[in-house]
Amino acid sequence: MNLHDLYHNPKELDHHDDLDLVPSLAWEKYWDNNEERKKREKLWARDPDTAYAYIIRDLDGPFPLGEPAIAKNAQWSYWYAKNVLKGRFELGEKAIATDNDYSYDYSRLVLNGPFPLGEPAIAKSVWNSYYYALSILKGPFELGEPAIAKDTDYSFWYAKNVLKGPFPLGEPAIAKNKDMFLEYEKLGQPGNVEKP
Repeated sequence: MNLHDLYHNPKELDHHDDLDLVPSLAWEKYWDNNEERKKREKLWARDPDTAYAYIIRDLDGPFPLGEPAIAKNAQWSYWYAKNVLKGRFELGEKAIATDNDYSYDYSRLVLNGPFPLGEPAIAKSVWNSYYYALSILKGPFELGEPAIAKDTDYSFWYAKNVLKGPFPLGEPAIAKNKDMFLEYEKLGQPGNVEKP
């Protein structure tokens, strides 16, 4: 809904003429007018939200003019790489690397391999750390081990499915579950953890 359509004389509204200076306000004004939207590519390119919206609504491919703005936003950088470029978006990787979920998804669904720049963010999440080790690295993810070690289930699964042996850092968490600890013992000699 465009609020300007509800006012009998929109030009009397404060800042009416300034709408084309603010991308999000101009987008709201012109979202349903293809011709007017196409005239404002430079305006859409200044804001990550409107740049990505313009791509989805009007373009059938990359929007180089909007890439610097998109690259400032983790969400839109990830989606731009995945859905528009269908590949790596180097300019946006610094932003993507600030978010654990987008970093993991970028490594898995865009790069199909490790994303070293995003590993510090990935390491903050138990789930992402475990699956990054299992599916992407196919081996240990030392940076994520402190997060994994806080969770009983993921510590056990990390030992069993990734390390295929003991996970000393996760043993205190695993020891909280008697059945799991008994299964864990089969993987190798546990450290100095008191059995439950």
